[in-house]
Amino acid sequence: MALTRMGFGLAAFNGVLGVTLGAFAAHALAGRLDPYALGLLDKASLYLLLHGAAGLGAAALAKTGRVPPLWVVVMGLGALVFAGALIAIALTGMGSFGAVAPVGGGALIIAWMMLLIGAFRIR
Repeated sequence: MALTRMGFGLAAFNGVLGVTLGAFAAHALAGRLDPYALGLLDKASLYLLLHGAAGLGAAALAKTGRVPPLWVVVMGLGALVFAGALIAIALTGMGSFGAVAPVGGGALIIAWMMLLIGAFRIR
C-alpha cells in the first residue's frame, strides 16, 4: 500500500514538475539560455510529463494488484533522475552531469520492460 501511494505521488510530482519546468523554460529562460540548453529543458519536461501520465496509469493497475507497485516507483524515480541530469546540464553547462542520465534512463527502460512483462500476466 505504501509503495502504491508513493507511486501515485511520484507520478503526480513528475507531472507538476514537467508543467512547471516547461513554463519556466518557455517564459523565464527563453533568451537567457542557448538553444541547446533550452532543448534539454524541453526534453526533461517532456519525459517528466509522459512518465507522470504513464505512472498514474501504472499506479492504478498497481492498486488493483495487477502490477507490483515497485515498478511504478522505479518509473517515477527513473524519470526524476533522467530529467534531473538534463536540467543540471542545461542550467550549469557542466556536461559531467550527463553521466547520471543513463542511470535514470536505465531505470525507465527497466520499468517499461517490467510493465510489458506484466501486461502478459494480466488476465
